[in-house]
Amino acid sequence: MMTADEAGVNGTAGPCNAGPDQTTGLVECYPYRPLEHDNTIRLLLITPGAGEGANPTYSLLHAELGEIPYKALSYEWGLASDDDPTLVIDGHPVRIRKNLFAALEQISSCIHHLSFYLIWIDAICINQNDNAEKGHQVQKMHRLFSEAEQVLAWTGPAADDSEYAMDILNANSHAHLSDTNLVREVIANRRAKRAILSWCDCPYWKRVWIMQEIYLARRIVFMCGPRIIHDRKISICLAVMGCTGESTFSAVLLNDINHYWSSVLWDSALQRESGLEKRAIYKPLREWLYICATSQVLATDPRDYIYGVISLSTETQSGFFQIIPDYNKPVETVFQEVDIKMMRAKAKLCTECNKALEDDNGWRFIRDVFIVPWLRKNVGVDVQIRWQEKEHTKHKCDERRFGLTQNKNLWGTECIRSPEMEEKDAVTGIQKIRQIPKGSNIDQAATVLRL
Repeated sequence: MMTADEAGVNGTAGPCNAGPDQTTGLVECYPYRPLEHDNTIRLLLITPGAGEGANPTYSLLHAELGEIPYKALSYEWGLASDDDPTLVIDGHPVRIRKNLFAALEQISSCIHHLSFYLIWIDAICINQNDNAEKGHQVQKMHRLFSEAEQVLAWTGPAADDSEYAMDILNANSHAHLSDTNLVREVIANRRAKRAILSWCDCPYWKRVWIMQEIYLARRIVFMCGPRIIHDRKISICLAVMGCTGESTFSAVLLNDINHYWSSVLWDSALQRESGLEKRAIYKPLREWLYICATSQVLATDPRDYIYGVISLSTETQSGFFQIIPDYNKPVETVFQEVDIKMMRAKAKLCTECNKALEDDNGWRFIRDVFIVPWLRKNVGVDVQIRWQEKEHTKHKCDERRFGLTQNKNLWGTECIRSPEMEEKDAVTGIQKIRQIPKGSNIDQAATVLRL
């Protein structure tokens, strides 16, 4: 059963005077009603205007997940600013960011022939000022995107000749790996090269949530300004260009859109068309965090580096451990809990297998070499490195320990450590790291490091 989100009835309003520097409070002055049940979600109802050029109207509805068909929007939030536009929802002025406003304008211009349009958008359909609700809804994000009849991936308004880039990708999407002449014609076109590279470098591709949104979608289309292209067309065209193009262009192209994302597009399109089971796309959590740390993905909230990938992890899908999104927890606590769960999981596996505790899954390497520096640089967790000299029978070595200010152990006192872990020489580790070829994935890196 669907009900309109009636204004002023037991509602929780967002802050009307919230400044643009606040990370929460994207939606202002809207009196949200609490979600009635565990399975209840909000959907944005767009009703096209009655006449030509008439503005659409917007309303929020409550619905049970799986009750009615809807679309879901994948997009980049962008930064808040003083001149962010206002959208009227159920008669209430709602302040949203420019990129979302542009997406809604484009969507509204394409649905004038429909009587109504239902779409799920996180910034509007989740009360961003209610951390409890936000955590609960984020926990359902995998269902919200996997059960949507279609995901619209808004890469942004037309810019830097992006319309031409989309036209080129659409025109060459039927190419095969053996069709080198067709691709070389594109590569010889300087305008096409610049346009495609610019589109591949747009902020959308740097979002952490894109992993989940693309992988789990039943159907997905990419929108850039007024142009639309299907994911399979993008993946085929980029794969062809990467394999048959001139080396410089291929390297830059794959580096810009990141060969990880190119693989995501290809794998997800193949999975949808072949009917492969969803579990084929899941990876261990360590691999997702490695991708976050090495692919320069971004998140508005640092906790989303965990919450944005946890539902895609083999540990979560197998029930080996659960991480419940909680935006009331400090950032460092979230990462502490992940580390403790990872170490306990490894210890449990080793105990069940009757083997000594070894770091053969590479978690400590990923954590100490990639995650900690990444936290320090990008997440804002105040990490300190303390060196402690330790006597050994044959030699002395430096023991790396990581902690927060206030003398807290960032990775928790409950972590299980073997002597082999404690004695890993940091200097030797750095030398090995430098031997890893640029662009290596976790398995290739582990091979080089003999993990």
